[in-house]
Amino acid sequence: MKEDPRFWCGFLFLLVTRIVPGSTAFSASQQAPIGLYVHIPYCRQRCRYCDFAIVPIGDTTGSSDRLSGFQNMDHMYKDALLSELNLIAEKNNSGPLETKVSLCSIYFGGGTPSLAPVESLRQILSTILDPDTSPFTVNADDCEITIEVDPGTFSREKLLAIREMGFNRISLGVQSFDDNILESLGRYHRSSDVKESLAMISEVFGPRPNYSIDLISGLPGLSLAKWIETLEIAVNLEPKPAHLSVYDLQIESVSFRRTWQFSSVAGHRLWKMVQCRNQLHCGRFYSTGIAFSFDQRHGFTSTPAFTIAR
Repeated sequence: MKEDPRFWCGFLFLLVTRIVPGSTAFSASQQAPIGLYVHIPYCRQRCRYCDFAIVPIGDTTGSSDRLSGFQNMDHMYKDALLSELNLIAEKNNSGPLETKVSLCSIYFGGGTPSLAPVESLRQILSTILDPDTSPFTVNADDCEITIEVDPGTFSREKLLAIREMGFNRISLGVQSFDDNILESLGRYHRSSDVKESLAMISEVFGPRPNYSIDLISGLPGLSLAKWIETLEIAVNLEPKPAHLSVYDLQIESVSFRRTWQFSSVAGHRLWKMVQCRNQLHCGRFYSTGIAFSFDQRHGFTSTPAFTIAR
């Protein structure tokens, strides 16, 4: 199916919350603050394992027509997000009392949010944080505000702008440190981009930044020895990530070539085989769960949550 950017304008928000029965308004009477997820669908290209709601935009630097098309699409999508925020505010304020939903975290995911124009990110986040017009209340000192970025998709100047607009946590989509595996996955970046990204993150957010990295296990070509090496590289990075998210490869039939799918089945069995080995070898770095983390070494904690799609 051909991907139409206008379709994704309807994919606006995911909220970690409870929905009021029989209503599209969000509950403002929750016992504890909740988390807000904002979807930014742009990617340079679709990775071979990807089945997410994304729009491949290619390289917008080499073509004025492509850049203009992306800017028009981004304008539509940004306006749709802002309209959704206004709709939430109107529904929450339709009763006898003005109600706001308290947030403890905001997460810009995708896609690759770091490909979005700085001004679009700024307008969306500032609307969420606006104390007068936002449907949410946010304690800026306690709220974790995350943006997903891919290596090679941002500059130092853009990272500075991201920090200044209020983001205080980075999620870096590494997936692998092996260039051959990255190429086989259809990833745009290479290991050198990871090193450059970490240097910029450290420069902009300080020597102990709050950032995480994503890794994928069970990949074609990823031997047991190579996977152990991947984990060892990850836990010895400088600056050290506050969190590691390790995902087993999930085969989506719509996103795999047939030959890639068959070869990845062996990789899936490999991950089943090495789970115990990983826990023994690197267990001191991880806590039990889907996302293996060592947040507590940095003074952070992980809170499980449910995601509800509107």
